[in-house]
Amino acid sequence: MTAAFPKLFIAPLLPLAIGGAVFAQPIIDETLRATPLAIFISDVTGDGFPDKIQKLPFDNDHDFLVISKGLPDGYFEPPLAFAFPIDLWGDSPSVAVRSDTSFTAISGCFACGRYHSHQTYTIAYRNDAFVVAGYTASSADRLNATTTQCDVNLLTGKAIITFDVSHDRQDISVAPQVINLADINDNDDIYAACKALDKYDNAFVERYVTSRDQ
Repeated sequence: MTAAFPKLFIAPLLPLAIGGAVFAQPIIDETLRATPLAIFISDVTGDGFPDKIQKLPFDNDHDFLVISKGLPDGYFEPPLAFAFPIDLWGDSPSVAVRSDTSFTAISGCFACGRYHSHQTYTIAYRNDAFVVAGYTASSADRLNATTTQCDVNLLTGKAIITFDVSHDRQDISVAPQVINLADINDNDDIYAACKALDKYDNAFVERYVTSRDQ
């Protein structure tokens, strides 16, 4: 779903007299605008004009991903804001260029107890729309010193599932799909391929660690 910016604080209306008439004048506190968590400028739409991508805080489960398409005069079109899923305990929000017409949005936690975990969404500009082109979920278990990763290209349906980098690998396919960025919160198919990570349950990890440490 497409969302609007967080609302600015508007103080109670105060009377303003002009030429004998009285008007109500809102006072807007600009200091309450959300401070971007991450920002970059690049021509992600491929039209030759730099675009601005920002990540802004929203609530415990979402940030705003704000995209302002560039104009020929150096200004930007009105921003598009999308509620974007995040890890509640995330400490590494970022956005970055991935290719000429795509970028990544990342959230996660580098040191939250036992696990390091990150989610990376690849956003691409295709057919005049921003779509979710890929998804990567990675996790490191600090206790067992193991890692898992699910990396799926949603446009092709190809996915690679790995355990402990190269110890075990699954190459799987799911139905390719085009998911508009506006629908990112309403489509669980984004994560369908990552269900293959269920193979690496506690029993699997215990067998692996016992064998590795002998």
